[in-house]
Amino acid sequence: MQILLTFLFSLFVATNSYADQPSPLLDAFNKFSLEVNESNAFEKGPSFFTKEFIKEAQFSKDPDVNKKSLLRAYTMHEMVKKRENSFEMQEKGSALGCLTINGYNSTDEPLSIFISYKNSESHWLISQVHVTFLNEGDAFTDHAQCPQEVM
Repeated sequence: MQILLTFLFSLFVATNSYADQPSPLLDAFNKFSLEVNESNAFEKGPSFFTKEFIKEAQFSKDPDVNKKSLLRAYTMHEMVKKRENSFEMQEKGSALGCLTINGYNSTDEPLSIFISYKNSESHWLISQVHVTFLNEGDAFTDHAQCPQEVM
């Protein structure tokens, strides 16, 4: 009986330890999702994206094209109306990480967002994004992938 109780307690502790694992990239994405919207995107966006990402997003000589491109990037979280799941990975001690979010858009089409993060001054900033729209038959990924892996 004591062995069974010890096993059950160990299983409970292991399960709770796994559930309590920190998710710094998902936390950064959730904060971004709560704070950035279409009306404040240009004001708040630089707090969530690397300078390199913003510079790369400004690819056109036409400022209106650049503004639309940045606005899409700054509000990409609005594409996912219903989250299915998410996965993240980062090497311990590394300043780089990747987050994958699976979900559905406003017309119930499945999609996955693949995001690379870079840690800068203790803040996780988005450095690259790739969105994949899936066919109904396609399965969501079951692990974190970086954008460069799926492009």
